[in-house]
Parts: sequence; C-alpha cells; structure tokens
Amino acid sequence: MNTPRQNQKLNVTIIGAGNTGYLYAGLFSTYTHINTTLLTRKAAAVNEGLGAKGIRVQLPDGTGLYGKPALVTNLAEEAVKNADVVILTVPVHVRGKALEDIEPYLPRNKPVFVGAIPGFSGFDLMADDILGHLPNVVIWGLKDVPYMAYAPVPGVSSVLGGPKETLFLATHDKHTSEEQQAVLGVLSAIFPAPIELMSSYLSITLTHLVIHKSPEPGAPLKI
Repeated sequence: MNTPRQNQKLNVTIIGAGNTGYLYAGLFSTYTHINTTLLTRKAAAVNEGLGAKGIRVQLPDGTGLYGKPALVTNLAEEAVKNADVVILTVPVHVRGKALEDIEPYLPRNKPVFVGAIPGFSGFDLMADDILGHLPNVVIWGLKDVPYMAYAPVPGVSSVLGGPKETLFLATHDKHTSEEQQAVLGVLSAIFPAPIELMSSYLSITLTHLVIHKSPEPGAPLKI
C-alpha cells in the first residue's frame, strides 16, 4: 500500500472542534511535516479568533506553542478532498452524519486513513457501513485519547494535559497486515508516543464496555 512519501507533507483533517479536536488543530499545526485542516460547524468563530500566530497550545510545564491550521472550514468537500488522514473527534451520536458528509469527497486515488479518537462504540462497523465500498479507505481507532485536553478558546488557545505513555491502535478486522502497518506508520508520524497494534478492533469495544458497564437493575449505585 502506497503512503505519503517522506518528502511530502501529510494532509491531516480533524473533524470536530471540541476539547480534543481543537487541541489537535493547534498542536498538529506546529509540526512542519503536517498540513492541518479543521472541519467544524464553529469555523466562523475559530477563524474570527485566529491571530497571526494561530492557536496557542499550553503545555504541561506552562510554556506554549503556536500553530495555525492551513484551513478551518465548515465545508466537507474543502476539508477532505486532499486528505491522507481523517480523525473524527466528534461525539458518538454524530459520527455517522460526519462520515456521510465526507464520503462523497474523500480521495479515490490514494490511501485514506479514517479513524476515531477514541474509537469505541462500534466505530469500525459504522465506518464500514458508510465507507466500506471505498477500497482505498482504511478504518482505524485508538483506544484512548493521546492527550488530555481542556479549556479551548476558539481561535485563541487550548491546554494540553498529560500525554499517554503508550497508545493502542486497532483497524477494522477486514484489513490486511500491510494496511495495518501503513496506518501504524502514518500515525507514528503524528503522535510521538509508542503505538501498539491490537489484534482485533473488538479489543477497543470490549475494553470500553468493561470500563463503562452500567450497574445491574436494582444494584446499589456506587459513587
């Protein structure tokens, strides 16, 4: 599977400008090897707040980095027409709509790695239902968010909390080992933490179900 060459910038589209998505928009924009696009319904507010330096990302030690996305838009076609990687950070209940919005505009002539962070709640099956007819799309998810993120101010700043020491990646179970390694290589160019490949996407789904299992009816609520 062909992936972006080392001398080419990686086109990364982030969908959603909540805590996680907004942090990524600022942080990834500080990386010289990434072209960052933010797709959000808040595009007007973000663009209005953007200064010449871009978004200030406050690091855990109190210092800051500035990154300005190449594009902030509310138009799906503009956001994904050149994408190599698409990262959904929107809530679970709007993921399906987000995937439907981008499907007509995803590139057909190169691999496109479409994933969710975090990747729980059956994202692999949902994405395959909507994008599975596209042979060049590789579906993936991370078990956890790579960074804690909070206090976003549209167009101005975001705060990065502690990063995870290790990230856990899974792809849709239909994908080949070559496709899995391609995703691993691309995400390793985005996230500095070591990334471990899980044997099945079900590992993400089951982990989330165990952690967030609801109490049995009539059971005492533990707070």
